[in-house]
Amino acid sequence: MYEQMNSQFLSLGKSFADAAVKAQSVALASFEKIADLQLKAVENHVNASSAFLSEASEVRDFDGAKAIWPKGIQLA
Repeated sequence: MYEQMNSQFLSLGKSFADAAVKAQSVALASFEKIADLQLKAVENHVNASSAFLSEASEVRDFDGAKAIWPKGIQLA
């Protein structure tokens, strides 16, 4: 009788552990995708900021500042 209860308990524990491992692997895969998307977004923002700053450093007069002004607002 104890053998039967013990084997049922062990099979229940094994199925629970298998489900937990599958859930963890799905969660980690989703986390990797989210982290990748966030890194790509940060990379795009850094590239846009550096391009704007390099263009802004070349401004020498008021007309150049007026031309670059909308790009600065878009960046914000």
